Amino acid sequence: MAERRVAVMRLKEDLARLRNDTVAAREEELRLKTQAASETLLGGKRREALMGQQQELRAKLEEFARSTDVHKASAREWQEELESLERHQALAVEQVQTLEKANGRLREVAAEHALHLARAEARVKRFEARRSQTKAEVVKLQQQLSKQAETTNVCTTVDGPSKTEATERAASIIAHQHHSRVANSKKERAGSSKAARAKQMCNGTQRSNKPNRKESEEAEEVWGLEQKWQVTLLFLLVLVIALGPYLIAQLLDRS
Repeated sequence: MAERRVAVMRLKEDLARLRNDTVAAREEELRLKTQAASETLLGGKRREALMGQQQELRAKLEEFARSTDVHKASAREWQEELESLERHQALAVEQVQTLEKANGRLREVAAEHALHLARAEARVKRFEARRSQTKAEVVKLQQQLSKQAETTNVCTTVDGPSKTEATERAASIIAHQHHSRVANSKKERAGSSKAARAKQMCNGTQRSNKPNRKESEEAEEVWGLEQKWQVTLLFLLVLVIALGPYLIAQLLDRS
């Protein structure tokens, strides 16, 4: 009987322990279920947050890709503009070099023109001096003609042939003086041309010889025309001097 009682007590204790374990297990199960529910709710919220962050990241990636494309397009445009500017700069450098060469040629031409102008001005001054000298000679011849006319009017007793001889002698003297002046000018010109030729030979440059020859030819041509004009004028004056007194005497005889 005692053994049975002990066994029953043990069974009761085992049952009580099992009951306590069952209650504890149920409580633990309830706690775990509650915790699982809370964890599930929290996991859903975290999942939603992660999905939102993922969408934001995708949007940022798409925006970054778009901005990258825009930057690439801008970089291509900038590269094209840079290449265009480099081409324009190269063309500008070539144009500047061409303009510098043209400017150098224009300066050389301007220097040559200035030299020709200075020489032309010198020739004009010489021609003006000769012209003034010729005018002075013409005035002198006119004075001689007027004096000869006065002498003819006063000396009415002298016959025609003697007047003519006197005028012819005066004309020959004037012509001799003119020829002597022409010869002296020719000598001076020959001396200047010899000096110019010697200077050209010392320089020894073909470029300087051509303008000097051309200028000498032009000067000789102008000088020849001037001499022809002076000779013609002198011939007319001599003719007037020679025939003027005779005509005046004829008019006086008729009157």
